[in-house]
Formats: sequence, C-alpha cells, structure tokens
Amino acid sequence: MGLLDFLKPKNNGESEVEYDKELFERTGMKGKVLYRSKPLKHVSYLKEISKYSATKNEVELIKDAINKNGFWEESYEWRISTVMSSRIEPKIENGRSFFITTVKCEQEVMIPAGTIERAIIFKKLYQDFQMELWHEQGWASWTEKGKP
Repeated sequence: MGLLDFLKPKNNGESEVEYDKELFERTGMKGKVLYRSKPLKHVSYLKEISKYSATKNEVELIKDAINKNGFWEESYEWRISTVMSSRIEPKIENGRSFFITTVKCEQEVMIPAGTIERAIIFKKLYQDFQMELWHEQGWASWTEKGKP
C-alpha cells in the first residue's frame, strides 16, 4: 500500500465506487470523507460577570503603554479572518478624568470607565459578549443568522 492510497475511493465489492453521499449531495463533488467530527455542544464565551477581573500585570502593562503612546491597544484573530480590536485611552472631559475603552469587531462599543482596572474588566466582558453574540445571533449586518 502506498503512502496516499487511503485517499483513493474504495470499491465496495460491486462495480460502484464508495463515495460520501452527503458530500456529493451538498457540493456535487464525488469524494471520500476521511474524518467527520461531531459537533460539540456550545460552551458560552461569557463567564459569570463577577468573575471578570484585572490582574496587577495587566494594569501595569496598560499604564506603561499609556505613558509611552498615550493609549493601549491590542488586536487578535479569534476566528478565521475575524479580528477583535480593543483600545484603552485616558480622557479628560468637563474636568473629569476617565478611560475610554473601545471594543471593535464589526460593531464598536465605547465604554467610559473610572479606572484602568474597570476599563480592563469591561474590555474583557465586551470581547466575550461580542463572540457570544456572533455565536448565538450571527453578525448584526446579516439579514438573519447565517445569511449575509
């Protein structure tokens, strides 16, 4: 048996080659499915709200970035070609200082927070909330879930 022989369709003892029926019906392609995973039950991205916190290291990292650049920012890909961006920056308005926390991933949410710790907590919460919304409802720009 050659190294890639497992990719070749098998003859089921008759003259017909054994192709995957569902694959053919769905795509029109004749092919053999090597492995089919079973869908897992969805586990929420959201935690109990009281479990969100800011670590001392996170606070220091953000303070350092704000002192150096005037803001802190991060982006990461949480699913294929889907990037979540977050930013925390200080702001003074009407003599009151606070931190504007922005979370972007198709929608944009801006949260005024009284401290860096609160800004981090709300950043984490809204990041998880955005992923949960996508999983449960799809993107807001769609006409309905699964239909762009």
